[in-house]
Amino acid sequence: MEDYKGELKILIEELDAWYKKIIKSSGGLNHFTKWLDENGITGIKRSSIEGCRKILKDQEISPLVSSFIFNSDSNVGKAKTIIRFAKKYFQSLKHPFEDRIWFFYFLDIGSSKYDKYPKIGRGLLKTHSEFNAALENVPDGFSQNYEGKYRSINDNVIFFDLNTPDERKRLHLKICFHSIENEIMLGTYSTFDRLRVLSGSILLEQITHQNYTDEATKPILVSSIDHKEKFNAIDPAIRRYLSNKKKNYYKAPNFIPNKDTLHGYVSKCAPPSLEHIENRFLELQKPIIFLSTPQSGLINDETTLELKKATIQNIIHNLKKEFQDFQIRYEDTGLTNAKEIIHPFNNLRLLQQTRYFIIILTKTDKASFSLIQLGWAIAYCKYVLIIYEDGAISERLKALEKISANIQRIKISNIAEEQEKICQEISFFILSHKLDKNKIEL
Repeated sequence: MEDYKGELKILIEELDAWYKKIIKSSGGLNHFTKWLDENGITGIKRSSIEGCRKILKDQEISPLVSSFIFNSDSNVGKAKTIIRFAKKYFQSLKHPFEDRIWFFYFLDIGSSKYDKYPKIGRGLLKTHSEFNAALENVPDGFSQNYEGKYRSINDNVIFFDLNTPDERKRLHLKICFHSIENEIMLGTYSTFDRLRVLSGSILLEQITHQNYTDEATKPILVSSIDHKEKFNAIDPAIRRYLSNKKKNYYKAPNFIPNKDTLHGYVSKCAPPSLEHIENRFLELQKPIIFLSTPQSGLINDETTLELKKATIQNIIHNLKKEFQDFQIRYEDTGLTNAKEIIHPFNNLRLLQQTRYFIIILTKTDKASFSLIQLGWAIAYCKYVLIIYEDGAISERLKALEKISANIQRIKISNIAEEQEKICQEISFFILSHKLDKNKIEL
């Protein structure tokens, strides 16, 4: 008889465990019984499940438990049926996102002037059973890990609601995907830091046991000057996708309590400060030096024109010799081809990744595409140097140097006669703003 009491105890414990799991699940007991009905399993209702548990517990304390009672009791059979279908029920609930791991890439913008260079952050996002999820954050000394839930919004969007252990910070993720087996998925995050609401782009790269080792999946925070080897190991397309701050990071303004304040905010056009220039974009493997100069319509005879072109080529040669760890881009040295002439936005797009934009302006009798490049450079590049012959630029253009921290100008008399001076000024300009994590601009 004791053997049957032991068997009954094990059955009751197993039934209780599944009952509690059903109760705690997102649909609860009602969803479980509805699922039973939809699958043609009759006779098991909420009341009968709870009644079965009560009767079996009463029998457990009864001294009359025997082999006949245990094997013939309908409640014993019902309990075994409930357990069998509870297992099938939870198997059917398994979300396609369950038990998966992704690299979690984002653009990290330094929170202080002592950490001014953007970096690529790569955390580790994991999903578990019952719609649980966890994010292992980057090792920056203050970021916390997150835990929480995820759910499908529709067939192609999934939503994560995550909290830090102390529940002081909350992180929301929305990820778009075509198939759960996609190698990468794109989405956005939103969170807050002190009194500021932050949002930005994220990229998930799915991890399998075949494509990464445990050591290789550890979270990292890297750039072209911090942990360069790990930075270069990240796929170039991922680095480039996340590199531009304007496209991948947004901090909502605070302290705008009324419409009058809002009017002032939207009307304000502040020049870039030294503190924020480096945050414009993530530096890729080699900083870009982009040299631009008008090549058509020079107000000179053919001999002078050829002399000026030769001077430009000498300047380019000197740049390549002195700055071998940089990319030197210039339209007449391989950047421009027939396709790019037809599609000029190709080189404008390059300016969004250019650290140094240098324009040499001589007097012309035609509007030049170089001036469009200059406008883009002021908006997107980190540092701009305008070298100009006397009388080649307006007073308003000269004034930019006084109000914008990233623009400098140098006046020359004649480009062909002052080649050495031009090379020296360019060299000083580049070295003054060299990428250096130990150099802090105050």
